Amino acid sequence: KEYAGGCHCGRFRFTFPHVPFEDGQYGVGDCNCSFCSKQGVLWIYGTIGDLKWAAGSVDELTRYQWHKKLYAHYFCPTCGVDLFEHELANDMVGVNARTLDGLDPVTFKREFLDG
Repeated sequence: KEYAGGCHCGRFRFTFPHVPFEDGQYGVGDCNCSFCSKQGVLWIYGTIGDLKWAAGSVDELTRYQWHKKLYAHYFCPTCGVDLFEHELANDMVGVNARTLDGLDPVTFKREFLDG
């Protein structure tokens, strides 16, 4: 299924293909690390090439790394929404499922990740 999403202010819009997860068959990643917990993000995973920009580009996003710098988080510099994380050792990305259009995160099946 092709999902569309973006930040709060609308400066960044994207599409991302993923198996349907809103029916509870597949879970979203709910990481307990200090950063993800504070951000309240819920992850669905794919590759960096799957993420297609309809408005804005990755070069315009604010990038944040900490600790061992294994991941980079990308934020809208205007409204601050965390759109995705990139595992720098490979092409894997986690897209913040809370940024996808028309979905209710309360209904998502959660898979807890010990980050």
